[in-house]
Amino acid sequence: MDTNAKESKLEMEVVKKSVEKTGQFLKNISNSFQRVDEINRILGEIANKTNLLSLNASIEAARAGAAGRGFAVVAQEVSKLAEFTATNAKMISKVVQESLEFIEEANTASLDTGHSTENQSVKINLTVSKIEEMNRLYDRGTTIINDFVRNLERAKKLSDELFYSTEEQMTGHKEMMKAMFEIEKEVNEITQESGKIQDGILKIKTQSSDLKALSVV
Repeated sequence: MDTNAKESKLEMEVVKKSVEKTGQFLKNISNSFQRVDEINRILGEIANKTNLLSLNASIEAARAGAAGRGFAVVAQEVSKLAEFTATNAKMISKVVQESLEFIEEANTASLDTGHSTENQSVKINLTVSKIEEMNRLYDRGTTIINDFVRNLERAKKLSDELFYSTEEQMTGHKEMMKAMFEIEKEVNEITQESGKIQDGILKIKTQSSDLKALSVV
């Protein structure tokens, strides 16, 4: 009987430590998601600003006549890019919010596991289920970002090529040149912020894999 009591005590200690580790993992993942959300909001703001710049640039291109035709194409492409970015920012925000809800549910399941050994297996399976769902959300978010980056690079390449090929023609159009530099600046910022989001998603996926490994032990 004494041996059984010791074994039971050891089992409870193992469960307690597992719950504590799981809670810390979930907290870290939640913090990472919140960071991704912050960057995503910045990305959305940049996209809106870029779209406005593109509209203004289109006006300048129209005023420039023949010399502004190439620039008009750039402005149109960047405008499409900005709209695409803004749409993806909303989708990523939805993924983040859904994931945070799953994290909260997984944390609740983990805490419940520590209160009773009878439903321990059920609760751990529930936690793993939530982690699997989060992984699907991560993959979805990664796909969104990858699609965005491919479109971004295509538009930026076109922007660079047209800018340098028409630079001499646009010498007399200072406003159009200024608009192009502003657009280049914003597109570069979009590239930087999207890279940060990619890094954040990869970090979250690594953290979730560690949590899954802990939960199935």
